[in-house]
Amino acid sequence: MNQARILVLDDDDIVRRSLAEFLRVLRPGGVAWIVVPDVHQFPGHIACDSASNSEVVVPLIRHGEVIGVMDLESPLTGRFTQEDAAGLEAVARAFLDASDRGP
Repeated sequence: MNQARILVLDDDDIVRRSLAEFLRVLRPGGVAWIVVPDVHQFPGHIACDSASNSEVVVPLIRHGEVIGVMDLESPLTGRFTQEDAAGLEAVARAFLDASDRGP
């Protein structure tokens, strides 16, 4: 893995663009994580590290609002699975429970 970060909505442009990217592909019927096996095949992908080839993005949701994302990137294509995303969702919940961020 070459990057792991938590992006929280604020005045930072990269955070707003990353959230916009996430929300653009949000699945109808509910907020869900996104596993991108090959970021070079993902239209509009925002490259924060040119070495990244795959990514998993998990929303940070407080009181029904997306306030940020947990974002992990890897130089390996196909590095992340649905199981990884489900585990990261639990980590995101723990982060939110311990945090005072958001509405």
